[in-house]
Amino acid sequence: CFELKGNVYEWWFRWRLDRYVVFHGMLFAFIYLALQKRQVLSEGKGEPLFSNKISNFLLFISVVSFLTYSIWASSCKNKAECNELHPSVSVVQILAFILIRNIPGYARSVYSSFFAWFGKISLELFICQYHIWLAADTRGILVLIPGNPMLNIIVSTFIFVCVAHEISLITNDLAQIIIPKDNSSLLKRLACIAAFFCGLLILSSIQDKSR
Repeated sequence: CFELKGNVYEWWFRWRLDRYVVFHGMLFAFIYLALQKRQVLSEGKGEPLFSNKISNFLLFISVVSFLTYSIWASSCKNKAECNELHPSVSVVQILAFILIRNIPGYARSVYSSFFAWFGKISLELFICQYHIWLAADTRGILVLIPGNPMLNIIVSTFIFVCVAHEISLITNDLAQIIIPKDNSSLLKRLACIAAFFCGLLILSSIQDKSR
C-alpha cells in the first residue's frame, strides 16, 4: 500500500501528540547541565545519582508515577480524551523511566551497545518511519516484495535503518555548519535564518493577496 498524496490531518494529529516533547527535552537538558555545573550529581561508577535520601525518594516517586501512568494508559477507554491528555502527561512516564534507569549506580554503570547505537539515531528513526517503513499516512505498510511479508519487513527495515543512520550523519554535519560554537557567528547565522523565513512569509502573504 503506497500513497503519494499525503493528508494534512495526519501531520496535525502527530504534531498534537508530541507538541511539547521538544520543550520538555530542552528543559530537562537545562536542568541536568545546571545540576552538573553545580556538582549536585554524583556520576561516579556505582554511586547513586543523588544522596541516599533524595535518591530513594525520587526512585519511589518515579516507580509510583510509572505504574500509575501505565495503568491509566492501558485502561483508557476513550482514545480521543487520552490523546488530548497525552502531550501533557507523557513526560511523567519518560522522566520516571530516566530516573529509574539512572539514579541507581549499578543500573547506570551497565548498558547495551546495540541499543545505545540505535539511541544515537532515535530521532531519525522516529521521523523516517512515517516515510519509509509505513505508507498511506501510517494506515499501510510499504510493500517492496509482494507475497512475502517476512522478507518484505526484513528488507524494508534494513533500508529504513540505513537511511536513518545516513540522515543522522548528515544532520550532525549540517549542525556543525549552521550552529557554530562562536557566539557572535551563531547570532549572525540565526539572524540570517530568521530573515530568510521572514522573507518566505512575506512572499507567501503577497502571493495569497494576489490570488
